[in-house]
Amino acid sequence: MGRELKSLEDRVLDHYMFLTRDNSIGVIVGNSHTDFFYIGYIKYVVTNKDTIWCNNFSCYERVVKIYDPRIVHKYTYWKTYIPYYGSEVPIIPSHIVKHIYDPKKRALEILFKCEDNLECMAASFIEQLYGTGISQGIGITGSLLPGIHNPRYSDLDFIIYGTREAINTIEFIEENPSTFQVFPEDRLNEWIKRNAEMNKIPLEAARKLYRRWRRGIYGEDEYSILYNNGIYSSILNKPEWRTLGKTKIIIEIEPSIDGLNYPSIARISKWIHISGTVPKGDLSHILSFEALYIPLFFEGGKAQVEGLLQYSKVLDEYRVLVGVKEYLGRIIPL
Repeated sequence: MGRELKSLEDRVLDHYMFLTRDNSIGVIVGNSHTDFFYIGYIKYVVTNKDTIWCNNFSCYERVVKIYDPRIVHKYTYWKTYIPYYGSEVPIIPSHIVKHIYDPKKRALEILFKCEDNLECMAASFIEQLYGTGISQGIGITGSLLPGIHNPRYSDLDFIIYGTREAINTIEFIEENPSTFQVFPEDRLNEWIKRNAEMNKIPLEAARKLYRRWRRGIYGEDEYSILYNNGIYSSILNKPEWRTLGKTKIIIEIEPSIDGLNYPSIARISKWIHISGTVPKGDLSHILSFEALYIPLFFEGGKAQVEGLLQYSKVLDEYRVLVGVKEYLGRIIPL
């Protein structure tokens, strides 16, 4: 299921997963890394107890149950300051990684041979998307990727690599509501409440951010889909951004494919400063580590943003950073 990490030329992308030398399992975050560490975090650790996440050799405890930067930092011991993010982030030194799990290869494995009901449902989901012509871009992530899933409890988690593949997938799901169904009302309300509480936004704002092309029901299983442009880059070659302080602004977001990537980028067309630190020049974009806002960033719209105001001397631009340990901030669709 995993492939050995044989050289520094291996290139990982968002939501690849890895196995460390002490058999912990973690998740790669974003497409920008280095040859000697990956930006990512530990999600599962080996335990002697019986749990719902097991393979033929070990059982695992899920230590990061929700993606919250404070929790992520708690369970990942290695951290470093990244100038491009202007933030301290968790990292995984490449020398402690003994396997990389590739979502696209795992999707092909399951399509060729599914070994339980959840894998067979995942294979069926993939076959549906094959009709859109994106066979090279479909990946499986979540507990299905390292093979520690439990068919009774685990969900279907996918990631689509490639810009064209992402657009085709979204259009296909929107055109097939009977196959890719919305959450039933009770589950939708549960999702809305949880996300509103986690991000400190009103219930109605969270409701506005639900999309069937991100989460829904396939057959009897819940699914989630992430999107990624599939382009690797070195985090060391990106410009430095420095935090100036907290800010609150009202913005108008231009529809942009960049909104689908992770971390997500919202292109700003207009903005009005409300309080906090004031941008003294062009406010170009928002960078968010909170995936909840992806639909707003992709489709565009008006929103109130609270985050860290940052400045890049190289670009002579300002931006707002949301969803990091230093300050979670929030984005409320208006």
